[in-house]
Amino acid sequence: MDLSVWAEGALTSRALWTSLASASVAAMGAVLVGLRWALPRDRVPGLVLAAGAVGSVSSGGWALVAVVLVVSQLGSRPGSVRSLAAPVISVGAVGALYACVPDTEHALVVVGGLVAAVGVALGLQAPWGPTGRAVTASLVLVTWTDGSTRPSALIAGAGIAVVHAVAPSVRPGVSTIVIAVAGMLVLSRGVGLLDGLRVPLVLGISGTALLVLAILVSGRSPAQEQSSAPTG
Repeated sequence: MDLSVWAEGALTSRALWTSLASASVAAMGAVLVGLRWALPRDRVPGLVLAAGAVGSVSSGGWALVAVVLVVSQLGSRPGSVRSLAAPVISVGAVGALYACVPDTEHALVVVGGLVAAVGVALGLQAPWGPTGRAVTASLVLVTWTDGSTRPSALIAGAGIAVVHAVAPSVRPGVSTIVIAVAGMLVLSRGVGLLDGLRVPLVLGISGTALLVLAILVSGRSPAQEQSSAPTG
């Protein structure tokens, strides 16, 4: 076998670079977990998510790294979700987007980074607030980069990003998780794969509005919880 031909094939192999990216994510996660005493816990998962995005070397991929890195380090607001609910909604959102965009180059990278980030967040029992906002930003960017060749995918991706941004803010319970994840999958497969523009636009806007309303009704905001808490 010609070693030069083998080397060229190896260097251009997506599987090789994907494996290297996964190893980099694992290494970054180990380092960050080891340094958790020096970092706020809610900042660590977002850094791991950004490290996972390094697996994409296109211009859109580097923009994804920058967006995730910046957004994930923004301050955590009071009442950040600390349960498993918010990471589950994030996984559902990224999966739904992956299932409807015609190109999956950047979506696949976010999937890998998100899995690592969820594992680190659970290990540290870290609030998901900043990382969740980074996932929302990733959804918007991936929708634009991977869904630009099909208008319905852009519409579905925008709806998925909106639902993902709203759902964790109401401190979701089981019913909210089911509504959010199932609704995003319906947007993905029911709207994101359609041809044309008018019908997907009407269905996407109305479906997203109904989902947001259902989520707000099914959940309770932090302000509502505080007002209903016993005093004295």
